[in-house]
Amino acid sequence: MTDNRLLKGAQDRTRVNEWEAYEVEYLHQKYPWLSHQTIQEAVDKYGPIRDKVEAHLNRLTGPQN
Repeated sequence: MTDNRLLKGAQDRTRVNEWEAYEVEYLHQKYPWLSHQTIQEAVDKYGPIRDKVEAHLNRLTGPQN
């Protein structure tokens, strides 16, 4: 079955599908000081659970001024 982006449920809110560019882009917009590659590596390391990925991204250094 194809992925219908209009049908969103709890699983869609709690997971990051690293193969969907728009989901990685969403995290990049939330953490603009991090590269797409850094976000991709976080998903690879911590798995698809959004809370774990975001907890790791929150620990990374913010933008340098």
